[in-house]
Amino acid sequence: MNSSNSTLKSKETVKSLEASVNAFSRISGVPVTYYDNSGAISKEYSPERKICGKFKIYSRSNSKCRSLLKFAGNFSSGLGEPYIFFCRAGLSNMAFPLIENGSVEGYFIAGPFVMKKLKSSSISNFVQMNAINDDELTDIMDFAGTLPVFTIEEISSLSILFYNSVVSTMNSSADYQNAKKDFNDQITLGGMIRQSKKDRLSSAFPAEMTDDLINAIIGGKTVQAEKISSRILERLYVICLGDLDEIKTMILWITATIIKNFSGEERFSFGEFAEMDMDIINKINEAATTDELSETFRGLVKRISADLVSSVYPGASPLIARSLRYIKSNYTRKIKLTDISNELHVNPTYFSALFSQEMGRPFTDYILELRISKAKDLLRNTNMDIVDISGASGFENQSYFTKIFRKRTGQTPRQYRQGSGEHE
Repeated sequence: MNSSNSTLKSKETVKSLEASVNAFSRISGVPVTYYDNSGAISKEYSPERKICGKFKIYSRSNSKCRSLLKFAGNFSSGLGEPYIFFCRAGLSNMAFPLIENGSVEGYFIAGPFVMKKLKSSSISNFVQMNAINDDELTDIMDFAGTLPVFTIEEISSLSILFYNSVVSTMNSSADYQNAKKDFNDQITLGGMIRQSKKDRLSSAFPAEMTDDLINAIIGGKTVQAEKISSRILERLYVICLGDLDEIKTMILWITATIIKNFSGEERFSFGEFAEMDMDIINKINEAATTDELSETFRGLVKRISADLVSSVYPGASPLIARSLRYIKSNYTRKIKLTDISNELHVNPTYFSALFSQEMGRPFTDYILELRISKAKDLLRNTNMDIVDISGASGFENQSYFTKIFRKRTGQTPRQYRQGSGEHE
């Protein structure tokens, strides 16, 4: 944010604001970028800590990466508090607007940073979004390891600090003066308003339609699932009075419900929601119109139906379909026959025989193939250590992993990596 380009009336306010935001960035270790209303970068704080600067996609103002940041900045202007979101690489960020005399001058983006732990999927996303060679990948992985990491509770505290870093300096702004004066009251009132809004949306949540949608997906009835998704969208348009942001919120809830059903989790916390496929969240967030959102949601339903059911199991047994979804969600950890039979409430001997009959192989062999496939992907596309890959693929130790990998592929993991799987 250059004071010469800023529309803020007081140069002292600009100076104080920049000092405050810079202090937040230096203390927290989180880089901050200020964008004007067009989405152009106006000022950067601690840019040397910003991994985005290493990628060409971020430098392009019309890229999907920057479009998502602009959406987050615009969305934050209606919240009155930092908006926590996830970038296309799956990293966490916070957006907060700069407002004076009722006019939004631009917005800050604090981030990226890591929630809980850095996922290998983020590295994979960097590779997919950019043409990265091996040397660059090593550099990116080293840099990614320096990103600040916060728990969910710490992120909540960080958002308060970020809020105060901006608002505390805007004493000449009536908007922020009122916000600062009534801060505690607004926290209580804002919580009540958000809870009231949440209760209203929850009471209108199309649960029965969502159940029908899940059943259609489980049954592999893609056409029926798309029709139900269209009816859900029509219902949401009425419930939310055409408000695009509320419709997006409801669709995210429905998507979470679907994924929860497939993952077999009894409850779906914020942390679990944050670990959902980031591509789904980004596509929903990036929708600019109800028509685009409708098309995106129907496409996602079709994708989920195909990816999680049809492509995994072409047979007709609901029991095996459920077992494959459970295995797909849990194969990277130790799974025993009793675990699956308890999950499905079925006799272990009966399940083992049925699985072998339907799939043409024992379930232990099927799990090993999934783990080997996961290991191959990590060996080809990351520079992770062999021992880390063995753990990430679900093997108890590196020795056993190497033994099974060589038996299944004819190569050691290291030989496979060096040859990029050329013997497959």
